[in-house]
Amino acid sequence: MSITVTWDKSPNAAQAQPTITHIERSENGGAFGEIIAKPYGETFQGLTHVDSSVVLGTSYVYRVVFSNATGPSIPSTVTPPVIAALPLPLPPTNVKAVQS
Repeated sequence: MSITVTWDKSPNAAQAQPTITHIERSENGGAFGEIIAKPYGETFQGLTHVDSSVVLGTSYVYRVVFSNATGPSIPSTVTPPVIAALPLPLPPTNVKAVQS
């Protein structure tokens, strides 16, 4: 079970030269805490982070912060809440009916 977070590059990256991308998460409406930080140019499989440390039934919201030598940006807007849940089972296959 996991939640995938995506975002766009900094709109002023050429001028501001961000160096770090911070992913922050809030659980069930609590305070935000950083779950990972990586160099800005280093990819998280593109502009994506897969949060596999989620707990079944817990509601999460995320935001992203960029930082450079001057300091951190203001946080991005917060994602809509996502509740960690198991995926639905796939339907049965090869179902047959025979005359008996």
